[in-house]
Amino acid sequence: MIRAVCFDFDGTLVDSMKAVHKENVRVSKTMKLRPIPLADFYHRGELTWRDFILNHYPEADADEFLRRYRPENEEIKTFPGVNSALEAVERRYKIGIVTARERRMVRKHLLDNNVDLSLIKLIIGRKEVPTQKPSPEGLILVCKKLRIRPKELVYVGDNLIDYTASKKGGAHFIGVLTGGTKRTDFIKAGAKNVIPSVKNLPKNILLR
Repeated sequence: MIRAVCFDFDGTLVDSMKAVHKENVRVSKTMKLRPIPLADFYHRGELTWRDFILNHYPEADADEFLRRYRPENEEIKTFPGVNSALEAVERRYKIGIVTARERRMVRKHLLDNNVDLSLIKLIIGRKEVPTQKPSPEGLILVCKKLRIRPKELVYVGDNLIDYTASKKGGAHFIGVLTGGTKRTDFIKAGAKNVIPSVKNLPKNILLR
């Protein structure tokens, strides 16, 4: 029986790639680096953000790049239907978020988009766990805090890194197509449950 639904943030709940790319362009110019093409942000595979930077700038200091990055500069909007989907899901399940972002920025962006934070039981950001996805530590912490077993958790994400984390953690997975990962890529990796976007989630057979 499913008891909780956990979400990735970027590309799943919020349409952020263009805003993230814009801030990355700003930082790359300050470090005299060639900007990374926008298309690459939609197809980073299972790379963490730090490894994504290292992959494109092997000669650069990735930690310095990330220090210069200012998430507060981003202008981010939730995907259509997210608010109503969260309200519908929360009527039956506990809701969490596991993301590589800092928790304070997740809260800020949700409030900026008029999301009712009382719907969300917990947010696990990068400061709450020592390793990021594809490590399952964030999902394991969710289970511990909500006092549920991994098989009672569904993780919803837009990237293969999300699927890998859920698989390693023993949770169910639902893929969404709002972050750039194609349905065929999800299926090839082994993720069989894929929907267009979070707004379709309340009708998903796994949550009935």
